[in-house]
Amino acid sequence: MSPYYHKVSYAIASRIDGRMGILEVRGLQCWGQASVISMKEELEKFSRLMDELGLTERLKKRGEELPPFNYRFIKIVPHKMRMLSLREGIYNVTWTK
Repeated sequence: MSPYYHKVSYAIASRIDGRMGILEVRGLQCWGQASVISMKEELEKFSRLMDELGLTERLKKRGEELPPFNYRFIKIVPHKMRMLSLREGIYNVTWTK
């Protein structure tokens, strides 16, 4: 893993259409630490991730290779998450590591 970690947060939320869709509200907020695995700087780790995710195999099946570019994976390890799903009765349930 990259020696540099960054504090990050992200959120994923559903769309609603006015007050009629209020029960469809769903969302996830996450906080954690991110590291960047660069193809250029950490080729061995990058290649291992490509294999583990099945990307190498998919490219081979299609007879393709990655075009030249410094690709990167961003790995986020969460330490806190909060979920909301009104229809399911989940009201800002929080998980903390």
